Amino acid sequence: MIIALEGARAVGKTTLLKNIRAVDNSIKVFHGYKYRGKNFDLNNVEGFCANQLIYIRQKLEQYATVNDAETNLITRGTEDIIFYTLNYPRIMGYDWNVELRLDTWISRLKAKKSDAIIYLDATDEIILERNYNDTRNRPDLENWLTLWQDEMRHWFSSYNNCVFVDTSQLIAAEVADKVLELIKNFRQTRQYNDEN
Repeated sequence: MIIALEGARAVGKTTLLKNIRAVDNSIKVFHGYKYRGKNFDLNNVEGFCANQLIYIRQKLEQYATVNDAETNLITRGTEDIIFYTLNYPRIMGYDWNVELRLDTWISRLKAKKSDAIIYLDATDEIILERNYNDTRNRPDLENWLTLWQDEMRHWFSSYNNCVFVDTSQLIAAEVADKVLELIKNFRQTRQYNDEN
């Protein structure tokens, strides 16, 4: 089973993964992207497509390595890569036909669906506060929230296997408890479907 973990930058995905790893080693935890490419110019379609192709290939490789019989929690699933690939040009004001250029690769991503998606959400104010208290530097977070946050929420709400978890009023341990309960429910549903 593949469960994609989604949400805004600084919402608490990395903290959640650490907490889950500490309490339940039956869940295989995979972090998001590790950039292995060149610094492409994202202001032209060739550079953007070359950049995305690295991420697409990396995500397909990641999904190919997981054991479907296990529970795999993966930050940024295939649905996230599709979202950025298709929406970046429009949001940034470019008139590019990325879908045509990367058609085969996007089709391959769509074929590797996550079994479930957990979307960690919070108010922009809470996300900015968490970012301020984080050791990671995200200098463009406010701009990112303005451009991307509502777009991401809308995109993932279109998936019927996506569950939103509002973390605004929760401490990290409470978020982990909620997510572990969701994962337990996903497992039970899958087991029931497999048996019937």
